[in-house]
Amino acid sequence: MRIALNHTRFCPAGGAENYVLRLAEHLLARGDEVHCVGRKPPCPSDARLRFHPVRCIPFPQELRILSFAYGSARRVAAGAFDLAIGLGRTFGHDVHRDSSGAFESFREALAPRFARSRLYCRVVRHIERRLYEDPRLIRTFTVSEFVKRQIQDRYGVPDARISVLRNGVAPSAPRGGEREAARA
Repeated sequence: MRIALNHTRFCPAGGAENYVLRLAEHLLARGDEVHCVGRKPPCPSDARLRFHPVRCIPFPQELRILSFAYGSARRVAAGAFDLAIGLGRTFGHDVHRDSSGAFESFREALAPRFARSRLYCRVVRHIERRLYEDPRLIRTFTVSEFVKRQIQDRYGVPDARISVLRNGVAPSAPRGGEREAARA
């Protein structure tokens, strides 16, 4: 299968970044043709991964987020992929993995302490609406029931189109006392 992975970065720097790299490795091992749609090429690089760069307006942050969302959606649409999987603040794909939940629910929970510009909030809400109201979105995977309920409450996503897929732990991850030994 020709599969596109749509995320801003493909470096082992955070939760979503590590997840998308592990997913790419798994898909490659299965024999799939994997395409990375993002701002920066995968690191560590793998010759089997095909990179599709998305140019963004670098500043301010709101334009960087918005220009990546629209630019990556165009790249995915032009690629004629069998399956497109998106992570983060993206839209225009078949499957989405949401690990953070509905932005507005997050903002309401932290209202007095949340100091983001009104423009930032409008941009993120716009991208979320585009994502969850898109009829091409076949399935959303969330990391918890809590996140699933947030998305369903905000965007009316039916049970048939959203599932919980918890984060796993690599079998090779240090356990118990092994962790301290590994750090030494």
